[in-house]
Amino acid sequence: MEQDNRPIYFQLRQLTRFFPRFQWLYRAPANEAEDEEQLSHEQPLENEQQTGSEQQPCSLQTLLPNNISREQFQEILDRYPSYIRDVYQRAEAERFHGIPNKLKGRQEPYIEKEDLVYLDQWMQKRGTPLTKKAHIHNRELIEKNSNANVRRVTLEAFREYGINKEVVAAMDILQAGLKGVGPSRASLLLSVAFPSNLPFFSRGLYRWTHWNEKSGWAQDFKWTTDKYHSMLERVTSLIERLSISDKRILAIDVEKVAFVLEHESCISDFQVLRIVDDLTNNKQSNGKGRAKVFKVDRKEIDGIQGSIALKKIYKTGEVETARNRFLAEVTSSYHLSKLSPVHFVEFLGWNEDPDRLFIAMEYIEFGDLEECIGNSRWNEKDIKETTRQILEGLQIMHHEGIAHRDLKPQNILVVSKQPDIRVKITDFGLAKRLSNRKTTGLVTKGIGTAGYKAPEVVRLWYSEDPNRHLNHYSRHSYTFKADIWSLGCVIVRMAVGEENRLFHNDTELIDKSRLNQQVKSVKGILEGGLTPMGPKGIQFVQKLIVVKEKNRYDAESALEALKSWKVPGDTV
Repeated sequence: MEQDNRPIYFQLRQLTRFFPRFQWLYRAPANEAEDEEQLSHEQPLENEQQTGSEQQPCSLQTLLPNNISREQFQEILDRYPSYIRDVYQRAEAERFHGIPNKLKGRQEPYIEKEDLVYLDQWMQKRGTPLTKKAHIHNRELIEKNSNANVRRVTLEAFREYGINKEVVAAMDILQAGLKGVGPSRASLLLSVAFPSNLPFFSRGLYRWTHWNEKSGWAQDFKWTTDKYHSMLERVTSLIERLSISDKRILAIDVEKVAFVLEHESCISDFQVLRIVDDLTNNKQSNGKGRAKVFKVDRKEIDGIQGSIALKKIYKTGEVETARNRFLAEVTSSYHLSKLSPVHFVEFLGWNEDPDRLFIAMEYIEFGDLEECIGNSRWNEKDIKETTRQILEGLQIMHHEGIAHRDLKPQNILVVSKQPDIRVKITDFGLAKRLSNRKTTGLVTKGIGTAGYKAPEVVRLWYSEDPNRHLNHYSRHSYTFKADIWSLGCVIVRMAVGEENRLFHNDTELIDKSRLNQQVKSVKGILEGGLTPMGPKGIQFVQKLIVVKEKNRYDAESALEALKSWKVPGDTV
């Protein structure tokens, strides 16, 4: 590994420029002139000149396993909960508390099939990103295991490690005896049973313990037994070095610290230091309360002509709590906008000062779909074209493993109206944290917006609401098809106007009789009015607004079915 031989105070100063949250690490040297002289010979930081995507990888020398102090380790570990997104909170609680507590209460540890299924879902959220097809295939394999076999195999594997400390032998037992369990899932099962000694073998953990200064967090990785042993040796060494008699560090603590460092690095990649409060001077905002949006000159950010929408969020207590979760999700926005700028609003970067967070995004002149619809009714041709573009965007998101979760007219921006309608999707799962609208707060417990939520989303929310004192603990998150239901409701909104919106509150979806009645009314609603839809369009919408998920289109099948929806003005 290439060593950084510059003075330690210089390394820390450079580190804090990439990681503002580590300011406490830096202490000014006795000779500030020497420090400034060192800095003067360095190349300017990339993110002071360019967008974060072109930024060079930064050094983590001072925070690598061989160098990190106990104080630094604990400070980073304490921040871990603030990085766990709202939709992952339940999975985290089960993985680190619920299931391990069950194991502690048994004479010998083993897990049940339902726990194996749930841990597989945790892996899909936090493990190596896979295609939707791969996730579905692995889930189907997991489901084929009988409960008796899961208990028998995990009992045998946990006994093997508990008695002989043969971790690879224990992993072999798990992989040979359980369908859908490979090396990564085997390491996860063992870490749940033995959290003090065995971490989940994530790519991030390996890359941190085997840091490569040149490639950083993008270091090539392929799982092998040798890599697992090497990672485990370095984790064990770190534990022994930092643990003291009454405060022993756990292996899963090391896993969490690596997770935080990796995500802090990702966040810093998109930080643009030119995004500052001065850009909003003498500018009129269209927001209220904690989040305000300003139209500012884009060339102040990256030198390109045009305008950007700069969102300014004041740091209240709950904003600070959600800060890292929000910034982690910024990476989804950046990724999608680069993947398909035609379908997603361009994300330009973020920055912060002690009092505010700033988010810079592409400025869309016509505003959102809700504003453009108003109380009017769109013609069928524009409805179909808008639907096609939204579905193409959803298909890309779902393929990337991202569910929007809050698709509604306010999160669809209208780029052009003439000669053809053109729209882009925005707020990729961020609206629940970054909205100044009445429909959602900066941080909300629920997901989605009344009137556009799918029934399964509302059922899940109600079943997990601690204020309702229900014993049921949902173990299955809803699928990407929740976005398809929301799209159906958006189409109804475009077709009939605000006063005839299909749903207005969550209770309408909890009441099964009312829900089924409203779903059946879709045909009549779309046939009536001043701009009635044709039979093919109505049939299409009816396949989106379906109570049972298994009978509802997914994005791919909806795009295919869209071809049969013919409207006046279609080109052959």
